[in-house]
Amino acid sequence: MAGTRIRPDKQIQTAPGQGYVLQSDINGELQFALLSALIGNGNQQDAFGDIRSIDSLQLLGNTLVLRYTNNQGVQMVKSCDLTSLAVDVKVTGAFLQRLEANTYILQITQSDGTTTSVNLSELLAIVTVNSADIIFSGNGTASSPLTAVLSDSAKTQLSGAKHWTDEFTALSGGNSVQLTYTPIYPFPLHPHRNGLRQKELTEWKQDPLNPRRLNFQINFGANGQYETVVVDYMTLDPVGPRQLTD
Repeated sequence: MAGTRIRPDKQIQTAPGQGYVLQSDINGELQFALLSALIGNGNQQDAFGDIRSIDSLQLLGNTLVLRYTNNQGVQMVKSCDLTSLAVDVKVTGAFLQRLEANTYILQITQSDGTTTSVNLSELLAIVTVNSADIIFSGNGTASSPLTAVLSDSAKTQLSGAKHWTDEFTALSGGNSVQLTYTPIYPFPLHPHRNGLRQKELTEWKQDPLNPRRLNFQINFGANGQYETVVVDYMTLDPVGPRQLTD
């Protein structure tokens, strides 16, 4: 039955058994053939082509390289140049936009219509390290320029600071005192209340709008007695401390 020619257009025949398929011979005639016989005994090319196994698939530059073993056990290499498939994308435009303070976005437009945004904030930021003599602030951007100032110790050594003591007695109300001279060093600045050293931020703090004014946590005279505040501080002025008026 396997050797019998078949004319599907003329007649309908039943395969001789399970596992048979139609196969065209050299003349183009259709015959029943056992599938297991076609893919066995070195005839895999009839079902899968002349490939027994794929050994490696590698992309080298723009070239795709396929290494495989054929049905005869011979190792073969085929390659395909992918250059013609690549799309030459070019940058057609780029502009820098500032979305908010210290944020800079570079928006790049490509010839294929796609856009890419690159955040330059980290690249523009300047990394600085304070030393004992110089203190840095800002990050080098337009809204926060980089500045450097001398530390208090450095200014003291260069110009010579002067020590002053202001004493405020008979305090019976309010919670603030105002120092006499300026400019005032933030360090050292030592307030004493009724002979007791006051801790910064928990018992007193400097007024951010007026560095000469010191605000205390508890009002004076709350215990019904007059109080005394003594403040030791330093000023920096090459000529002499300047007395300011409110």
